Amino acid sequence: MNKLKLLFGLHSRQPVGKFEQVLAQHPRLKISLYYSGAIYDWLTANQPQFIEFLQKLVKRGQVEILSAAYYEPRLPLIPDEDKLGQLTMTKDFIREKFGREPRGLWISEESWEPSLPKILAKAGLEYALVDDSLFLSAGSLPPLSGYFLTEDEGEIIKVFPINGQLSALINSQPIDKIINFLKNIPNPDDNMAVIIFVDGEKLNNPDQLFSAFAANSAWLELLTFSDYLDECPGRGLVYLPTAEKNYARQILMRQPAANNLHKKMLSVSKKLQALSQGKTIFGRGKYEVELNKIKKYLYRGQCGEVFQSANLSLKRLRRGGYHNLIQAEKEIDKINHGNKPFVELAVTDINKDGCDEVVLANDFLSLYFAPARGGLLYELDYKPEADNLLDVVGWSGFLVDHFLGPGVSRNSFLQTVENAAAYFHQPRRREDEVSLRLIRSDAVNGWPVKIEKNISLLAKQALFVVEYEITNQAEEKNDFWLAVAGNFNLSANPPTAEENDVDRVTMVDDLKLFTVSLDFSRPALIWRLAHDQGLLAVSSWKFSLQPRENWRVKIILRVEQ
Repeated sequence: MNKLKLLFGLHSRQPVGKFEQVLAQHPRLKISLYYSGAIYDWLTANQPQFIEFLQKLVKRGQVEILSAAYYEPRLPLIPDEDKLGQLTMTKDFIREKFGREPRGLWISEESWEPSLPKILAKAGLEYALVDDSLFLSAGSLPPLSGYFLTEDEGEIIKVFPINGQLSALINSQPIDKIINFLKNIPNPDDNMAVIIFVDGEKLNNPDQLFSAFAANSAWLELLTFSDYLDECPGRGLVYLPTAEKNYARQILMRQPAANNLHKKMLSVSKKLQALSQGKTIFGRGKYEVELNKIKKYLYRGQCGEVFQSANLSLKRLRRGGYHNLIQAEKEIDKINHGNKPFVELAVTDINKDGCDEVVLANDFLSLYFAPARGGLLYELDYKPEADNLLDVVGWSGFLVDHFLGPGVSRNSFLQTVENAAAYFHQPRRREDEVSLRLIRSDAVNGWPVKIEKNISLLAKQALFVVEYEITNQAEEKNDFWLAVAGNFNLSANPPTAEENDVDRVTMVDDLKLFTVSLDFSRPALIWRLAHDQGLLAVSSWKFSLQPRENWRVKIILRVEQ
């Protein structure tokens, strides 16, 4: 009697333990297991005995360990060097801990792209598990069995179609129904293989399920993927399309917060690559240790969970991403500057929107400006805590300019339209200071006005200075109400409030135990509005100007611990 081959795998993002113990009771059953790199880190530090138990199952050939990119990035979103680096990191870990190099990996549907086979083959991997929906999109007809071959630029990878219907039924249907479903699958050539790959954390009644598999061993054979590869031929050539559910790139278009984080990651990766190719005054061994430290921070910052629409609003995920990327930049600063105070200035299209951004940086802060978007400060990195203080989804950053009309109140302010006209920008660098001059002309209440803001950052200071200058270019007197808004990613903020004649505002982050303060050279009307992402702070001034007259205010933003 021909035996139906069942290639059964489990992916887990936390150590479950329940099905591994079941495996010990059924030594003839073979399955494949996947754990994320973050779980391997946790297991190594906290449960080394679990690793030892898995080692025994691998040694006796009952378990095959599957690979993936170590910190689970969305592979299409990271550079090829980092794809290869993360895949190699996992491969090295599995070889070191389990004595065997992984031959295959799991790729979630939204991470598949037709160019991946070249990278996977370069990483020394032979096969990938992908959703059968990709095969159906490519025109393949069910029943999908075994594995197919695909290639990119002649580099071949074998791809196994995960049976989506059966994988879904595992956790929703009685076990006897699953067994009957399998029993009714035709197996004319004795090579029929069904691939089931499910979330181990959600697996119901693993003991009963594996007992049922063992009880039906007369016609059902559980194999690892490598076992099947070594015994059975492929089903032919296939070219899988980019998944319809590839939301990762789309979210970059829809959500500025996602795009900002992604492009920062690309920037850090580029800096690391430049260091890797450069020369060093350090010994090469020490230099490699430092580069590997940066690489680990970068890879952690590439975790793909944050780029899912449902997860982008989770502050802890975004904060974790920025934290690791800023830590990587701090280590890069150490290599480039040692422990000496410094200032840096960069002008480049970081966000890949066709417009230049300007970065001012020193030992404590990095300021990211978008002159084309109203001279907005959209990222403010506080390096001692490795935190982006302006990481707020759905809100702009700091130095968002508004000219308000009569009748606007704190509660109605959110309905006002920010003036996001482009500024002409003039960056400047001196020995211990970098600065940015932003200038534009506009109309307020129908009258021409010139708006200028100058930002300066000195070395070795956790503060920067902003000076606004408003010039009435009309031929008659004009009234103005300037509002400067900032959204800050701070926790445990003070309640919504309104204060007048204020020359200093202090905002406390109780989680990180530091304060952000704004000092004004002119007393201001302050509105504070707490929201689920942090705190909106609006500073405003009312004044009148004669023709050609100008008005100035200086704002100092300071971060203190």
